[in-house]
Amino acid sequence: MQTQLGSHAAIWVKKVSGIAVHYEICVTENYQYVIDNWREADPDPVRIKQGLMEFAEASKSENCRVQPGYVASMLDPSFEVVPKPYYNVSLPGTVYAAHYDVGNQGIAYSDTRYKNEEYQGTGWNLGWIYRNDGVDISLTTDDTEQRDVGYHVYTMETGEWLKYTVNVAQEGIYTVYSRARSAEGRDGRFSISVSADKYINPLEVETETGTLLVQVPGIQRAWGNFAAISAIYLPRGEQVLTLLVEAGGMDISWLEFVFDKVGGPDDVETVKPIVFSEGTKASTYTSMILMSIAGVLAFLLPFMSV
Repeated sequence: MQTQLGSHAAIWVKKVSGIAVHYEICVTENYQYVIDNWREADPDPVRIKQGLMEFAEASKSENCRVQPGYVASMLDPSFEVVPKPYYNVSLPGTVYAAHYDVGNQGIAYSDTRYKNEEYQGTGWNLGWIYRNDGVDISLTTDDTEQRDVGYHVYTMETGEWLKYTVNVAQEGIYTVYSRARSAEGRDGRFSISVSADKYINPLEVETETGTLLVQVPGIQRAWGNFAAISAIYLPRGEQVLTLLVEAGGMDISWLEFVFDKVGGPDDVETVKPIVFSEGTKASTYTSMILMSIAGVLAFLLPFMSV
């Protein structure tokens, strides 16, 4: 289905399994059979009919997956000015990494390679899935505690950032847990900050209520739960959370904001547990020892193999 934009252009409103569209039609297993076998001399007629009926049902607008950033990038003047929520998120609760705000590069997110500047160029959107912009998103098979939405942000590089507009239902002190892993065997680190200012530039402006850090050690190659080194104070009402990559090489699936206690910015404690993997907790001091041991072993390994 196409829609005319004046007399100069047209856009696709619906497509099958494509992110460059407002309504994405999801392919069922039976319709995939139709795609794969329609040229065959003797396909299964029952399955062909079933696949076509499923496609007709999946094509209904209410059954499609919506790409809010697609039409907004062309028709919404605020797309290049202010970020808007991708989902309505209330805290305490979970923020999925792939559900960053809708908006342009430098407004809702900042990615090192966010556009294709070459004919048939590669490398600007490494996943080309789920969202229609420059952020690298990949499929996820990790479904720990059934929180996974099927996608995560990956290969995050130093200096990149994502914004999340949320509604804080309960003011106070929060601990932030995250589901992350080292993508490249490097020690990763990201910070989370909060501000009521939607126009804030994470690289230039200090936030109102402070920043917390999350360490993702290079030895953590599998998905694991991590807690922030410090807690964070969240004011009540609509706030903008910013995830800033301080040291790259990570994949992030989700962030969970757990209410700790009533309090203000001065009541934030400076030390919290760090979780390296399921069911295993270590203090900040222990984590430093573990990472040091890993570094020593990496140094000695070539000599041990001689």
